[in-house]
This record gives sequence, structure tokens and C-alpha cells, in this order.
Amino acid sequence: MEQLVSQNKQPVTYLRLSVTDKCQLRCFYCAPHSKFIWQPHEKIMRYEEMLRIINIMSNIGVEKIRITGGEPLLKKDIARFMGNVADIPGIKDVSLTTNGLLLGKHLQDLMDAGIKRINVSLDTLNPAIFKSITGVDAFQVVWDNIVKSMEMGFHPVKLNVVAMKDINDNEIIDFATLTMNMPLNIRFIEFMPIGPAAHLMAKHFLAVDEIIDKIKTELGPIVPIKKEFNKHQGPATLYRLENSVGELGFISAMSHHFCETCNRIRLTCDGKLRPCLLNDIEFDLLSPIRMGAGDNDLEAIIRKTALLKSRPATGNMTCIKKCMRPMISIGG
Repeated sequence: MEQLVSQNKQPVTYLRLSVTDKCQLRCFYCAPHSKFIWQPHEKIMRYEEMLRIINIMSNIGVEKIRITGGEPLLKKDIARFMGNVADIPGIKDVSLTTNGLLLGKHLQDLMDAGIKRINVSLDTLNPAIFKSITGVDAFQVVWDNIVKSMEMGFHPVKLNVVAMKDINDNEIIDFATLTMNMPLNIRFIEFMPIGPAAHLMAKHFLAVDEIIDKIKTELGPIVPIKKEFNKHQGPATLYRLENSVGELGFISAMSHHFCETCNRIRLTCDGKLRPCLLNDIEFDLLSPIRMGAGDNDLEAIIRKTALLKSRPATGNMTCIKKCMRPMISIGG
């Protein structure tokens, strides 16, 4: 089968699949208001529908699947589902992004399903700031689960840190220092103008270059890690501090766009396929499935979506069309 490609002929090999829009947290940049309405149950893809789409994608070159939400661990039998995804021919990498609250209860099931790669969204190491960002007093639960996952042998365990001026910018060094003695991969992510939180971009944006300069100034040189040694690596630029056991990653979606090399495509829990996180172009897969569409019809929609992945009209990512859907309804 012909490889799935973008408009720029970049192979699309990575699917980020949201299995639910439900989450226990209310992070202001993701689910920024208490009146967010969950998708009704009947509009959420069933596991068998997700597996059908992944099978089609695996036949046209998609090799990596990341399961996201909302909070995916709220879904019943999620570890079994992830094991089923990993069993699909052609799928070489299956991983999970979670808020970490329920992680401890699922670690053994995930390991039994063959899942070893975990990303935990954690923007602060301060319990009070954690509560301020998320609306929930649960930092210690999340941290204990992160430690437990490392003790059980999950690797890599990545921490996704949305870097925000005047919120957690004074913790950049604390996060980076973790990699000196712990096998954690810290990913600093630029604040993005998504959904109702987009107006906070100017107030809280912190560029990756500023983060890197701060780390170099306070902790010394950082050594680049060549991407070719990690085939399924996402858009992060990778480094490590000298003599560290962990890694540092920087995702500069706003200050240094990577559209031309982006290999990702996103599928929301309500069955919408999106070529890009930062605008609202999307195509419905769920309705055709439930109306009896064949695999060739679904593949045509997938290819059409991928072909809309391209370089933005300008080099400035802030000039692209605003994403109106909140992050929680797209998938992390």
C-alpha cells in the first residue's frame, strides 16, 4: 500500500488517538471552564471502531499510536484495548499520555499489555501551584505514581511540562535538575493558543529559547541527542545535561514551527480526524463508519486529511487560524 503522506510528501507515521474527553482535572489551558459539556456516550467512538481505523492506518504506514484524552485511564478496559492496538500488524510503538491520578492502579495491567512508554502531564512540582492549575489537590498522588512507574521498569517515563510565564517559569531549573539523578525525560512545551484559553497566550507565553538559555546559565552545557537513534520520537528537540541519567526535550510549536517535518495526525474521541492541532480543519470518520462505509472509503478520508498537513502561510505560527475547540476535546 502507498505510504500515507502530507502535502509536503512527509510520511505520516504517528496517530494521536483520544479515547475520551472526560478528565478529573480542570487545567485552565485545557478545560478552562466548569461548564464544559462532555460528548454524549453515543457520540464517542467504540473500541472496535477505533481498532478498525488503526488497522486501516497501519496498512498505509502508521506505526506509532499514542493514547490520549481527556484522561484515558477513566476508560474501562483501557489497558486491554492498548494491548489490542499493540497486536495490530505494523504497529511498532504504543504509548500513553495521562494526568497520573489513576496511573498507580493501572500500571500492572499496562505492563501486562506490553505497554512501557508513559507520558505524565505535570506542570509544577509545587502542590499549591498544582491545585491552582488543575483545581485539584492531588500533586502527591501523581508524583507517587510517577515514582512507582519508574520503579516498575516503565521507560521512558516522560513529564510534559507546559512552560508558562508567571506560573511555573521559576520551576524550570527544578524540573531540569530532576534529570540529573532520575531516568525521567522532561518535555518543556510552549503555551499554544487553543480554545477558550487562547487569549492567555500573550500573558503566559514562554519561548523555548528562553528556557534553554536559563538552563544553560544555571546548570551548564546541554548536549544534543541525535534523533536518528529514536525513530518514533515526536517533535521535541532533545538534549541532556552532562552526566545526567535523564533527558530534556523542547517542543517549540510557536517559536520554531516544525510543520514540514510533522509526522502526526490526530483522531478525537468523537471520530474527527485532524491534520493539525492548531486549527479546526477536521473530517468525520465516525459517521461514515456507522453508515456502513468500506475500508477504501475510510482510507480516502484519511489520505485527504493527511494531504492538508503543510507548512503555514508564514513562518510565524501565531498567524495561523485559531483553534476553537478546547484542548480537552481534541486530545493531548
